[in-house]
Amino acid sequence: MLMNTLVASYKTDRSHAPDSIHALLDYYQMKYISQEIDLLVYKEIYRFLNKEGAVSSHDQFHRV
Repeated sequence: MLMNTLVASYKTDRSHAPDSIHALLDYYQMKYISQEIDLLVYKEIYRFLNKEGAVSSHDQFHRV
């Protein structure tokens, strides 16, 4: 999986680059929740971004 591909999709939908890798992960979580991507695709993206250091804002919320 290429980071460029994930960022390009984000830019297409949002008309700007993501502020951080965390924002990119949140974006793909919303795409999964809204059923725009399936579970297998989401899991692949999640694993990739998590290995790159992304932390979901949802994970941060639950740890407080």
